[in-house]
Amino acid sequence: MPEKFTTAFATRLNTLCDIEVREAVNNDRVLPGRTLGQDKPSCVVYGMPKEAVRRGAVERGAVERSLPLGAIAVKIVQQMSSGAGGRGPS
Repeated sequence: MPEKFTTAFATRLNTLCDIEVREAVNNDRVLPGRTLGQDKPSCVVYGMPKEAVRRGAVERGAVERSLPLGAIAVKIVQQMSSGAGGRGPS
């Protein structure tokens, strides 16, 4: 992401959402929360997901699950509809 983009994005989302939105720093995991990553086969350019994998994000739980791009929005809707937007089953 461009420098300062994620901070500005999180700050803006925080003004629009009913829940607190903030940027994770220093590999922190913001809880409650869920993290999904795009899988390699569905990437046009495997850049940011590759970096997360390289840094061990999946193994450390920073990325809970890697999914095809088309499945990410569906998974988010499922989790929010089931009340699992926080720390429920994935």
